[in-house]
Amino acid sequence: LAVVGGVIGTIWVSAANMYESQKRTATLDIVILAVKKMQNILKNVPDGTYPHLYSFDNVAVGMGALPSNLTTPYGRIYIQSYGYDGENDFRIGLHSVSKGACYRIIKYFSENAKTTNLSYIGITDADTGSGSSIILGTGTFPISEEVLQDKCGQCGGLITLAFNWN
Repeated sequence: LAVVGGVIGTIWVSAANMYESQKRTATLDIVILAVKKMQNILKNVPDGTYPHLYSFDNVAVGMGALPSNLTTPYGRIYIQSYGYDGENDFRIGLHSVSKGACYRIIKYFSENAKTTNLSYIGITDADTGSGSSIILGTGTFPISEEVLQDKCGQCGGLITLAFNWN
């Protein structure tokens, strides 16, 4: 009976790991597509056109940059303008992200910061649970493995990625 239990437990763990891996991959694919499409949609829009925190969700859905239900396998996703003093950035927020997905998404974008025009990464601290209390800016890209492990280990489920659109 113990052997059967061990086999079933091993199968259960393998299936859970595979499911988590599929969720991370699907989420990363959604974010990559959203970044590319939003930068294409906004590339000729002048600085300061949109007010700070203007929601691009409807535009993004209409242009196929986001799923119509505004979700990833982890939870809600949103896109909004993010710019002070006429800057032209947009940010993508991902809710309910696991620590593993945090690692994979941030690793990808920090390694590709120049080609995606990444401005910053915000990670909600699990201890505070509010705001993006851990900010990683352009001077930290690509993020070292040690910092990546540390910061994603503190992830409270919300990560924010900001990109320049032109």
